[in-house]
Amino acid sequence: MRIRFDSGPSEIGSDFRAPTEIISAQTTAELPPALARLDKARHDGFWLAGYTSYELGYLFEPGLLPRLPAQRRLPLLQFGVYDQPRQTALATGTAELSQFTPLWDPAA
Repeated sequence: MRIRFDSGPSEIGSDFRAPTEIISAQTTAELPPALARLDKARHDGFWLAGYTSYELGYLFEPGLLPRLPAQRRLPLLQFGVYDQPRQTALATGTAELSQFTPLWDPAA
């Protein structure tokens, strides 16, 4: 799991590579232990980088919880635990867009 932020604590890019652990929660039952592991890692001085899915919001609103989609492509949350990010500036230079080529036909 590699995550890149365009800016970081030192005003240049933060590049998170090779996590020591990946913390993920696919189900509502997995969420409390995952949050506890994230808190412990942060408390122990590690850096965390990752995401929470849109559907995680269903768990924080009792009226929405019954509507939580059963089939999801992404975990409710997934974070890497890192010793520290590498501070690297973004590459500079010229860029251009070429002609777009669809990968699907109209029927798809």
